[in-house]
Amino acid sequence: MGFYTDLLARGGIGNMAEYQGETDALTGLASRTAARDWLDSRLGGADERRMRACILVGISQFASVNAAYGHQMGDAILLRVAEAITVQLADMLGDDALIARMGGTEFLVACPASAEAEPEDIARLILSAVSRPFVAEDSVIRLTARCGIAAPVPGDDASGLLRRASAALADARRSATSEICVRSGLVPGGDEHDRLDADLRLALDRGEIGIVYQPQYDSIKDAIIGVEALARWNHAQLGQLDAGTLFEAADRADFLLPLSRHIQSRALAEAGRWPESLASLRLSVNVTAVDLAQPDFKSHMLAMVDTSGFPRDRVTVEITESGLIENIEQAGGLLMALRQEGLRVAIDDFGTGYSSLAYLKALHPDYLKIDHSLSRDILGTPRDRIILRAIISMARSLALTVIAEGVESEQQLTLLAREGCDIYQGFLRSRAVTSAELVEMVEKAV
Repeated sequence: MGFYTDLLARGGIGNMAEYQGETDALTGLASRTAARDWLDSRLGGADERRMRACILVGISQFASVNAAYGHQMGDAILLRVAEAITVQLADMLGDDALIARMGGTEFLVACPASAEAEPEDIARLILSAVSRPFVAEDSVIRLTARCGIAAPVPGDDASGLLRRASAALADARRSATSEICVRSGLVPGGDEHDRLDADLRLALDRGEIGIVYQPQYDSIKDAIIGVEALARWNHAQLGQLDAGTLFEAADRADFLLPLSRHIQSRALAEAGRWPESLASLRLSVNVTAVDLAQPDFKSHMLAMVDTSGFPRDRVTVEITESGLIENIEQAGGLLMALRQEGLRVAIDDFGTGYSSLAYLKALHPDYLKIDHSLSRDILGTPRDRIILRAIISMARSLALTVIAEGVESEQQLTLLAREGCDIYQGFLRSRAVTSAELVEMVEKAV
């Protein structure tokens, strides 16, 4: 906390001298209330004090950090994130700028009109600062984030500007390719997060949470061999929202477990009704750290599978690398028990989370899914390819099936297959599709 106290005393970034008592208790940055007041004063002031843009930063999947390490460690990591962003931008933005914590895992950077760098370039620096590894106990935590940018328009106030920044952040979370999105027009309605959080609990009863399936292809035969079940929120006013936005809202609303179990049950039920033409396809369902922490995790999962009528030996449970709970031995025991009952286990997003080889040793997975960022890097430098080659070689030495996520080009696929990747998924062959579209796709390919 001394870092921020000293910074504020010097009148540096986010000078809150005129808003005493309105700093965030954890980080010492400006609070949400103070940020709104600060923005209103700038937006209504002289031209030289107007804001060029606001950047809303959202840390992804942070619920897994709290689940794995506890809230005390999670708070320590958020403090480190605040420090990293502030240090990164201190010289670039000067005194007439603001960095605030807006609550939870969201931060705001308000760029003054005097800032020489483009807002998108500032956002990239923020993402770079957040993605640097943080050491926690015996693990290295690598966070990811998204940024939403909004520029002020004539007659703007803080509420309008923040509403558009929030909408831009939601766009970035929905995007499969863009970590940064910009909103320039006006967005109607109230605060988007408050709205989403309030609507979420009713969304299940209204049937707004739907399931789509991301096809997975054999890298050699180029044929569909399985699908990953993904959630989409068909919001009545905001349209279709992706799983990232959905789970962020669930995290804020303390609704992760009911949502996760609903998605698993719904996907299994739909798969249980698939026609004979899909009889060879595997189904992958995602499991969160919150799921793994439940005493009835094993029995509940097996009951859902059996009730659906979908064969156990065609079900894979996917655990995100950032989603493993603190007790790795307990998690390994639960997943081994599922394997003994016929299910298979995959570690998802490998290479972006807590990156511990102990996970591979303790969990005995059947599949290793390489994160899309690493799949993309195969087109980068020789060093990038060496890292990816080493991961694939290690997986194959452990007799794991390797799945590459986010494959978008033939060149990517050729290189990944050459390195030994067995299965791939991504926009190269198909977007995520509904159950009906999946049936049509498979039957048309026969």
